[in-house]
Amino acid sequence: MRNACAESESDTVLLPNVETATFQEFFTWLYLRQLSEPLKTTGAERMRLVKLWVFAETYIVPEFQNAALDALHKSLDKHDSMPAPSVINYVYENTIYRSPLRKLFIDLVLEHGSITSYFDPAKVRPTPIDADFCQEVLFNYALRYEDEGLNKTQMEKAWDSRESCHYHVHNVKDTVASLDIPSKNLI
Repeated sequence: MRNACAESESDTVLLPNVETATFQEFFTWLYLRQLSEPLKTTGAERMRLVKLWVFAETYIVPEFQNAALDALHKSLDKHDSMPAPSVINYVYENTIYRSPLRKLFIDLVLEHGSITSYFDPAKVRPTPIDADFCQEVLFNYALRYEDEGLNKTQMEKAWDSRESCHYHVHNVKDTVASLDIPSKNLI
C-alpha cells in the first residue's frame, strides 16, 4: 500500500463489523474456491453461511455470495427445518429489500413450512421476528395462493424443483444495480 490513505501508513485495512471467522473463511475461499464443510447442519452453521453471504454482498464478491448460498440451500434441503428467528432477523437487519437471501427464506417458509412455526402457542408473546419478514411472507402468500392459484402441495413441489441458482447473483452489474449506484462508479 503506497498512497496517501491511512491504511498505507499503518499497513492495516479495517473491516468494520466483520467477524474474524467470517474473514478467515473468505480468505480460505479465495485460495481454494470452496467453503469448509460442516459435519452436520445446525442453527449456528446456517448463521455462519448467512454471515458469509452478507459479507460477500457488502464487499461485492458475487462468486462468494453464490458459494455461501449454495451451501445454505443444500443445508435447507437436507434437514427440512425452518431457520431460527435469529437467522431471519440477521438477514433482515443486514440485507436490502429484494435481496436474493430474503427471497430464499420467504420461499422456504411459503413452500416448505409455515409462518406459524415461529409462534409458540404456549407463550403469550410470539418469538421476536422481523416484522418486514412477516409482511413479505404474507404478501407473497397472497400472490401465490390467490393470484397464481397454487395450493400447498404445488408450492412444496416448486421448492423441491428449484435450484439454488434461482437465488444467485449472476454478475457484478446485477449486484451494483441492486445498490442503486451508477455502475460506472464501481466498475
